[in-house]
Amino acid sequence: MTGVTTFLLKQEIDTGDILLSKSLPIEPSDNFGTLYTKLQQLGALLLVETIEKYVNGQLIPQPQVASENVIKHAPKISKETGQINWNQPAQTVLNLIRGLSPIPGAYTQLQGKQLKIFSGTIIQTLPQKKAGEFETDEKSFLHFACEDGWLCVDEMQLEGKKRMNIAAFLAGFRFEK
Repeated sequence: MTGVTTFLLKQEIDTGDILLSKSLPIEPSDNFGTLYTKLQQLGALLLVETIEKYVNGQLIPQPQVASENVIKHAPKISKETGQINWNQPAQTVLNLIRGLSPIPGAYTQLQGKQLKIFSGTIIQTLPQKKAGEFETDEKSFLHFACEDGWLCVDEMQLEGKKRMNIAAFLAGFRFEK
């Protein structure tokens, strides 16, 4: 779940009294881009509702629960954040891809070039290859080995090229033998 909240501002970060909140589920198909759009729409509706109720005196601000264990600041996203570590479970890798898609993007190396991966699926078969190695039929699939399964790439962008689906990518890419 995720959501949006309206609150009164205070000097300290994340300490203002809460006015209203709305939540929504994070769907398996969501990524940063789709979730951002959904939260924008939900936030706009919540803001209008908050202003109407606040002006009419229908809101009772609720203090936030202050606890050092609860308040966590989000780390800054750097280029290194997007580098895929294939020595992790496939779900962790997929979640990184979803969380950084469409921007700034999660990436790996493919034959010495940076490959951004925007979407994929998991195949729950234990790979017989080392983490980070790939398999392909050069026509319809490109799978990368993870700790506990395969990440099947659905949409990607090779450095210097445009973003494309797997079929279009494989139609024009030549693998080194």
